[in-house]
Amino acid sequence: LLQKEIAQAVYGEETYGPAELTATKVLSGADAGYTAACGGGGTHKPQNTVAGTIICVCGCAEGQSHKPCHKKQATETAWQATNIPNRASWGNLRNVCPKATKTKITAHGLRELVAAAKKIANTQGNDVFIGSEGENTCNGNANGACVKITGGAASGNLKDDAIPWINKLEAVAEQLTERGNYNSEQQRKTAAINELISRAKAVAKRAHYLFQFQKTAQAAAAGEATEGTVSKADCKQYTTNSTCPKNDCKWDSTTEDKGDHCKPKPGTESTAAGEKTNEGEKDKCSAAQTPEACAAVKGDIPKDEKAVCGWITYIEALAMPATSTWCQDPVPRIIGGSQEPAAFL
Repeated sequence: LLQKEIAQAVYGEETYGPAELTATKVLSGADAGYTAACGGGGTHKPQNTVAGTIICVCGCAEGQSHKPCHKKQATETAWQATNIPNRASWGNLRNVCPKATKTKITAHGLRELVAAAKKIANTQGNDVFIGSEGENTCNGNANGACVKITGGAASGNLKDDAIPWINKLEAVAEQLTERGNYNSEQQRKTAAINELISRAKAVAKRAHYLFQFQKTAQAAAAGEATEGTVSKADCKQYTTNSTCPKNDCKWDSTTEDKGDHCKPKPGTESTAAGEKTNEGEKDKCSAAQTPEACAAVKGDIPKDEKAVCGWITYIEALAMPATSTWCQDPVPRIIGGSQEPAAFL
């Protein structure tokens, strides 16, 4: 669509780069000679198109041989007696213009073109001239190769509608700017969506741990023993026979179901040296599955703390360093106390 608008500004038709020009399209008028078309005395408007402006500024009247725009041009771009330059004459001018095979049209490029075009326009009274400076008769002779726009100025200033093809190219430049802004916004939104997808995938991976935490908590609540998930030195934190871990600990009472009877299995009574250090305290804390067990952990109380371990929820734990000495709630509490993983996802 924009390419068609550019073609209209350049050639007066939607076909880009026609081999032969048509007066009704580039001049907005019938066939005419140079002075009638470019001199500003009739109804022709070469200022409506880039091509119409160029054949006036860079062409010459019939019988003339000067080359206003390029002295090294092989043959002049001469008008016919009562018509614009024919196909061959128009080709003479096209041949001296660089042929760009891959040109990217940008808003910046169009605005530079428009700015350059405005610089070669000059005002004389209420009239505007494009081309030869100081001339007031655009008749296609050696000095009068120009376009006269009668009434194109007001108080020495170019009127907004004096050169229509400039307005058309400025409109295209504005559309290109808007398109660029739109594309940038879409890219920003796409990046944001991709970021959300990435985070969602990360959350989904954590679902495994949510289910494991729930399973442990539910097993403890149901009175089932935990299978080898605690440090051997921490057996004493379990105060019921049903929750005493079977792999690492042993319930030493045959008559009591509750109390301080969960002991390390034979051969595991000695505490590893590492468990006397801060790292050992952290292992004890992470092994506690309930607030009560967390509070019952024994050991050296860290400076400025009230107990060896502190109880936090699963969600709070996500923001804590992996080496923190905290007991972690295995069941996430997020929305209204919900314990379902779906509430987190």
